[in-house]
Amino acid sequence: MKKKILYIPAVLVLLWTAFTGAVRIAVRDAVSDDVVGRAYVLRMNDVIYMNKDIEDIDKAVELQNSMQKDPAIRSITMKYMDAAVQSIAYDMPFAAPDIAKQEDKLASHVCAKTEKEGITLDRDLLQESITDATDSLTYAVQSMTSDGWYDYAVPWLRPAASLWYYTVTPGFALCLTVCGIFFLTCATKMNDISTTGKTVILTGGLELVLGFMTAGGSLALTNKILGRSLFLSLTPFLCMGVAIILCGVFLYRMGKRKYLK
Repeated sequence: MKKKILYIPAVLVLLWTAFTGAVRIAVRDAVSDDVVGRAYVLRMNDVIYMNKDIEDIDKAVELQNSMQKDPAIRSITMKYMDAAVQSIAYDMPFAAPDIAKQEDKLASHVCAKTEKEGITLDRDLLQESITDATDSLTYAVQSMTSDGWYDYAVPWLRPAASLWYYTVTPGFALCLTVCGIFFLTCATKMNDISTTGKTVILTGGLELVLGFMTAGGSLALTNKILGRSLFLSLTPFLCMGVAIILCGVFLYRMGKRKYLK
């Protein structure tokens, strides 16, 4: 049993890293698609349909969805999420992140998409509508983080933000991953590879369970924090869990082959 004790911190660290990484992606996608993306698209629509409408309704809907899920909007969402988390964790005024590059990319992407539909946009007007959307987003986030409402509505949000800031952001997540692999390597040296494989498979299975639990409770949780219900996709959790399980199966089979030889 003493030889296997290092598997415990390895599982805990790797599971936490995988789980929080999936949460980060799921929250970003949900907020980006249903809140931030919609706000930007509504602003840009005034410019896009100023001179010409798309007669094909299906194409119009496809264009809206494409803009709403644009990578630039998801990048903007992540930057604002991290800035908001930092503001809450440190109880400091919200500082809007620099998203000039993302705004420029968004304008370029939208111009390219609308040109395919035969609509030529005024780039300056489009850029102005994007800037207006950013200003509205900044004001909304400032309102959420500046008056301390969460201390009364969601008392645990501040410690949760601190935990997020110190473990979920990429730099800290990378450090945790290295620590988890270190524990796993040390445990493998005192045991066989097949045991390590089974441990990794267990970690992947727990990731899937936590994913289903998180997705199931996401509507109530997001409603309490954001004031509206958002469903967190299972996809990031499934991808993380399945990838970990496949790694575990590989290690298990490798250990068995070595044992048979």
